[in-house]
Amino acid sequence: MAIIGIGNWGLNYVRIFSTFPEAEIKFLVDLDGKNLKRAKAFAPDALFLKDYRPLLSERDWEAGIVATPAPTHFPIVFDLLSAGKDVLVEKPLALNQKEAKLLLRLAGRKRKKLMVGHILLYHPAIRYLRKLLTKKRLGKVNFIYARRINQNSSGNGENSLYGLIPHDISAITYLLRTYPERVWASDDKESDTIFYSFAFAGGVKMFGEAGIKREVSASPTKIREITIFAEKGIAVFDDTKREAKVKIYKNSRERPFRPKIKLEEPLKLECQHFLECIQKNREPLTNGRSGLSVLKILEGIKTSLSRGGKPVKMA
Repeated sequence: MAIIGIGNWGLNYVRIFSTFPEAEIKFLVDLDGKNLKRAKAFAPDALFLKDYRPLLSERDWEAGIVATPAPTHFPIVFDLLSAGKDVLVEKPLALNQKEAKLLLRLAGRKRKKLMVGHILLYHPAIRYLRKLLTKKRLGKVNFIYARRINQNSSGNGENSLYGLIPHDISAITYLLRTYPERVWASDDKESDTIFYSFAFAGGVKMFGEAGIKREVSASPTKIREITIFAEKGIAVFDDTKREAKVKIYKNSRERPFRPKIKLEEPLKLECQHFLECIQKNREPLTNGRSGLSVLKILEGIKTSLSRGGKPVKMA
């Protein structure tokens, strides 16, 4: 395989894939020589390049991992699929539905795997919550609140819409097994914070907040929370906790229940899934269609923002 983009997140892909005996990291691609130098500790035998395009004519590799900035996803994934490579691309799949649909059609025509890195769907705690809701242990879901805050003073171009919100969209639609009928959104441009709401069939509502704090702080801000309010209790997922990532409150008088969940690194589970899909010819859980569905909701949020917060009906 080739791993394209070896910044902080791309380096995690290098670290994990280097531990799988069934995977060989043959090429590492990044514009920054320092990133390539860091990756060499995990993949010393890989060939290092600053441009992926000379690799497109090479036949001795099969899969590409794309962890570059969001605006570059479409052209890189398009080139890799055209060259007959299976692809795992970080979210979002593309920046608009037109691009995403082109990639889906191309993957189908080439009969190649197209997988999007919606990592929360591989998180053991999120999978536990999905089982909990499927078995209706909490009864009917009434309301969901999601809050995701980053601190980023590096100026790497990350933004709330494409960098943060896709995580919670993918997780909540996975938990509820459905997509919203209407979306609303407003923002605070100074703090790069977006407030968004979803209305689902059956009366379920969702409110989310995503923001990136640019100021430097001695104690960096990082919030990763999803709270589910249901008729028989409240479930809280907090991904900043080392253990006890899920707490369930049945009433205000009792202590919360902390289920025992076998925690494994979600990215490792995601990478294992990608390899299994290639080896066993299976469709990825977070395939191109799911990536397109998340992108449609992101465009709904963007449209609502441009209309001053007016609701947008999802087709």
